[in-house]
Amino acid sequence: MMTSYTGNGAYCFTNSLHMCLQQAGLEARYTTGVLECLGGMTVSAVLYRDGGLPMFFPSSPFTEPDRAVSDTLAVLGWTCDEARGGTEAEAAERLRSLPLPAQLGPCNMGRLTYNPNYEFLNDADHYITLLAVTADHVTVHDPGGYPYATLPHAQLMQAWSAEGVCYGPNARPLAYVSRSNFRAVEPVTWEEVLRRGLARMRELVRCESNGPIAFSGPTAFRALADEIQAGQGPAMRGHLVWFALPLGARRSNDAAAFLRLCGEDAAAEVMAQKSRHYGAMVYPTVHQDWTAVIHLLHELAKIETALVEALAN
Repeated sequence: MMTSYTGNGAYCFTNSLHMCLQQAGLEARYTTGVLECLGGMTVSAVLYRDGGLPMFFPSSPFTEPDRAVSDTLAVLGWTCDEARGGTEAEAAERLRSLPLPAQLGPCNMGRLTYNPNYEFLNDADHYITLLAVTADHVTVHDPGGYPYATLPHAQLMQAWSAEGVCYGPNARPLAYVSRSNFRAVEPVTWEEVLRRGLARMRELVRCESNGPIAFSGPTAFRALADEIQAGQGPAMRGHLVWFALPLGARRSNDAAAFLRLCGEDAAAEVMAQKSRHYGAMVYPTVHQDWTAVIHLLHELAKIETALVEALAN
């Protein structure tokens, strides 16, 4: 039996998009969990090895948050006014004329200094919802736990420049990305949205990357187990327990619910197993029981293989 999860989580790009879409009239049944699935971020996993500390993420290397926002809108039959890049002066001028609310991001979370932990969050990507702009300050809903947060204009520009944020060599420009004026342009039924979202999941779960930098799918879990076996667990522990593992558990739980909506009960049960294993990894990782963590990672590799098979058709 699967119980849906309600609570905090690192769903910043989906939560900020959801705020804008709800304001524009999106139906209430399109929850943040559904939107996260439509963007393709709830399938697969990836471990990156690029010479520094290995990094694990509970998503496919063939998408990322900026792309997922665009994909979500396309699945829904919605569009928006999107702008990105330019000089700081051009972006600042654009900021003052945006229809509100607007989504801003990615931002460098370490420059959003209303967050009391900002000093520890440098170069982490984050998405916020812009509510108001004055001569000196902006007001935003930050889905990380800060409704109606205010920030000096100059500080917002530093964060919004996305300096230090990286989605890989093939990412679109990330500086000063804004999305506003959200609107439906195509009549798409709920059933068609589910069909499109499921098709995106099937597409991404089939994509594989086997190195030398990105390792995805079942290989990602085995590669992470190898890194921990080699002694990297303590260095990776903070990222895993504060971000990757709880996010993986939530994404997989939402994906299981979505697959049930699509009538994919077998795949839903496998995805629910994946969610439970992600969640079960948090305690031993916090307490550095690396033998237990490695065991769970190898189990996750088997579950991921079963998921690929369940979504093959």
